[in-house]
Parts: sequence; C-alpha cells; structure tokens
Amino acid sequence: MDRRTTDKLNFFLKGLEERLKENWDYLKKITALYKSGAKDYEAVIIPEGEKLRMSFYGRNELLEKDELARTLTEYSRAYEAVTVIVEERGTVLCIEADNKDVKMKTRDNVMGDASPFHCEKLPGGEREYYIKIGQADELLKEIG
Repeated sequence: MDRRTTDKLNFFLKGLEERLKENWDYLKKITALYKSGAKDYEAVIIPEGEKLRMSFYGRNELLEKDELARTLTEYSRAYEAVTVIVEERGTVLCIEADNKDVKMKTRDNVMGDASPFHCEKLPGGEREYYIKIGQADELLKEIG
C-alpha cells in the first residue's frame, strides 16, 4: 500500500487503540486479513492479561496495547490490502484498507435468528423476558 493509505490506516488504528483501552474487558479477538495477489494471510490477535498475543505467519508476538496500530501498519506496507476485524461483546468493527481508501464499518454482533425475541415466553416457563435472549447469551452467562 502507498504511504498516504498506510498513514490513514494508522490514524484509524490509533482510534481503535483508544477504544480498546476503554473497552478492554469486552474484547474477544482481532483478526487482520492481509491480501497479496490471490493469497490471503491471517493474523489473529487475542487479549492475554493486559497484553495482546499476535499469531501471524508462523510467529507469536506479545504486544503492548499501544503497539497495535504501529505493528499492523508496518505489516500492511508489504501487502495490497488489509481488513481488520475487531470482535467485542455485542459489536463487530471492520476496518478495510486498500490502495484507494480506508473505510470503517460497525455492526451489532447478532447471534442467530432462531432465538426468542423481545417479550416472548420461553417453552416451559411463565416468565416474560424483556431482553433479546440470543443477543445477550454471553452477558447472561456471565451474570449467572
């Protein structure tokens, strides 16, 4: 990627670093998909204590929270495009960068369509639930 695009990507990733500092407990994993020609290379980043473990191209690295943007930007210089997918509890953030532009999308992390909806009674129970069960499964497991 060219310098202008990598600088813009670095700007987006710096914002992501700040978001992660605030929402560290909600982070599940980060996936970076680097594209070169017809091949895709995947980097998986998972939280480990107060640091991040990055597995990419057969190597494992332990990163500080504030090294994430610099590391992902350095790797992106050697590739044509990169897609960074951040999975948090409840949301998915996607940053896509190529030689043309850098884009960011956010969407809710919806579980399946087969779950009961707002205020439906569950089979065998008389209680009405005022939350969407499928979307709150992880939260409900944590609070018991």
